[in-house]
Amino acid sequence: MVTNNNMKHFSLLLLLLLLLLPASTRAQFYGTIIDAGTGEPVAYATAKYVGTSIGQQSDLDGKFQVNIYKDHNKLEVSCVGYKPVIVTVNAKQTEIHSTIKLYSNEILLSEVVVKKEKVKYSRKNNPAVDLMRKVIANKRRSDIKEKDFYHFEKYEKHTFSYNDVEKSSLAEICPETGKLIIPIMVDETTSMENYRKDPKATKKPLQANAAMVSTPC
Repeated sequence: MVTNNNMKHFSLLLLLLLLLLPASTRAQFYGTIIDAGTGEPVAYATAKYVGTSIGQQSDLDGKFQVNIYKDHNKLEVSCVGYKPVIVTVNAKQTEIHSTIKLYSNEILLSEVVVKKEKVKYSRKNNPAVDLMRKVIANKRRSDIKEKDFYHFEKYEKHTFSYNDVEKSSLAEICPETGKLIIPIMVDETTSMENYRKDPKATKKPLQANAAMVSTPC
């Protein structure tokens, strides 16, 4: 005869046996996660039941394994750089094998052309324009003839020569053009210019003059 006490002991023993059963005897979901474009395995992706912390990461081969629960049937698979995927798990099955494809989440940007902003020329608050205004305004002040007195020494040199000649003992380099020339005549003058504004007078006394004429052999 089975008593209530015996039934209680049997129930407790059955529950204890169920708790002590290894995980391998539970219903299992075996998944393999791959890249939808290349077919390569996706490592370190996360497979987790929606709304819970129950889940596992995929290994280097993209494989993972989770228990099947009656209370949870939505498994979310996600990885950085991919769009997440929701997999429906049939809780009535004791073993499920599934290959899950993840699609790249790349964002393609349209071509961007950078153009320099066209700035309208303005005379207002333009430092170059302001500088020229000051130069023009002080033009009379910088004119030497506006001074009451001035004097300076002037040196002039006039050279007449053959141009573009070949190298010879008589040739020299022209300082203005850098080409070889043979001087024919050189005229040098040194003078002094004296100026007085009021009454206006200008004197240009000659200090020295030298002329040289040469005939190439």
